[in-house]
Amino acid sequence: MMLSKQRSHFLSEIELGMRAIENLGTGLALYGPEVGIGLATEYERRDTSTFRLHKIVSRSQTTHELFGMRAEAIIRFDSPSVFEIDGRRFSRRDQFGALFI
Repeated sequence: MMLSKQRSHFLSEIELGMRAIENLGTGLALYGPEVGIGLATEYERRDTSTFRLHKIVSRSQTTHELFGMRAEAIIRFDSPSVFEIDGRRFSRRDQFGALFI
């Protein structure tokens, strides 16, 4: 019963963020405290787990700080919650990257 309550609380905390992701559209989405919330609308797949990001759409200050004014970035996934962006490793359970098509 306690596990159920904890899970329900966790899901209620991320609900608004999940709704925002639903409204983003197609592309490679990033979400979490260290990466903000953004969508790579232009990208190329380099292999099964690596993408070159060309255009990232976001209103998140965190995402803008992470990517800055760079024209491109490389993201490599080990899992949805463990990935590297230009060699910087991110591994938190409360963030993810996912391809929405």
